[in-house]
Amino acid sequence: MPLTPTQMCGQLEAIKTSGLKSITGLTRKMSMLRSLASLLELSGDGIAIPDASALLPLSLINADVYTQIRAGCTDPLTGQPLLPPISGGNLSALQDTVKQGYQALLDVINSHPYGRMGDLQSLIDDLLNQASAPLGQAIGSALNVYGCLDSLCGGANVIAAAPANFSAAGQQIEANYHKTFPASGAGDNVLSNIQQSKANQLQNAKNVFQNLLSS
Repeated sequence: MPLTPTQMCGQLEAIKTSGLKSITGLTRKMSMLRSLASLLELSGDGIAIPDASALLPLSLINADVYTQIRAGCTDPLTGQPLLPPISGGNLSALQDTVKQGYQALLDVINSHPYGRMGDLQSLIDDLLNQASAPLGQAIGSALNVYGCLDSLCGGANVIAAAPANFSAAGQQIEANYHKTFPASGAGDNVLSNIQQSKANQLQNAKNVFQNLLSS
């Protein structure tokens, strides 16, 4: 039995309502993540990232290093070394102390707000992957259906499940989606270029300290 014009408009409205709901949810989540990224960036700007450029790998903390440190650490009154002469136990103790210091600096990096800021991108990537199939149906070919709805039904609200100004509301939601996720893919990024640079700087520092501890 062929559909009546009212039934056809009702089916199209149901499709569009579902698609617009998905679009609205995704754009809201993106906006929330971008706001959170700005807050994390602001809180992280006042926390220095440890610089490992002057540090040695643990494997190079040897007798020569101990001797140099001992020679540089003297009593200001007597000029005598504050560290005891080199021995296996003393060297091991120095290595353990240096390792603890490196780990403490790595802990500072791991708790830095820039790190959590950098993790936000993976959240939106996961959301996009999870939503790819339904959004592909709702946004891809269905945009043609939306256009059909507007032209065939004139924005009528047959099933009363959408705003009275259904056509205008749908166009605005679609515009918001395309603004947030442009075809170029640039809109898929939660972080700005500057924020991403800060997150990369922190990740690089983390890699350096992990290498210092493992080498």
